[in-house]
Amino acid sequence: MSWSGLLRGLSVPLSYSLALVPRLWATRPMATLNQMHRRGPPKWPPPKLGPTEGRPQLKGVVLRTFIRKPKKPNSANRKCCRVRLSTGREAVCFIPGEGHTLQEHCGHVQKKK
Repeated sequence: MSWSGLLRGLSVPLSYSLALVPRLWATRPMATLNQMHRRGPPKWPPPKLGPTEGRPQLKGVVLRTFIRKPKKPNSANRKCCRVRLSTGREAVCFIPGEGHTLQEHCGHVQKKK
């Protein structure tokens, strides 16, 4: 069999071969109003939970206390502590009020912000 015999079968008109290819540009980029009505409102992913894992308070042990200074234009010294929570995770907690008696290895209750 010669090469010319193989190529003769491939000589299909160009307009016919383009009709077989799906048109990607013909699809709609957005949903129609009927499709949006059938599917309902979009489902958003749930928000990421912090170290408290959605709980209002957690018990923990203070690992160390320190003072943080905020960025400009705020200028107060923030009393903070690093806490190992009962879930096993570690978190940095703000100590509210004036003065505190927290020391290392003492119990502490962390409130959710």
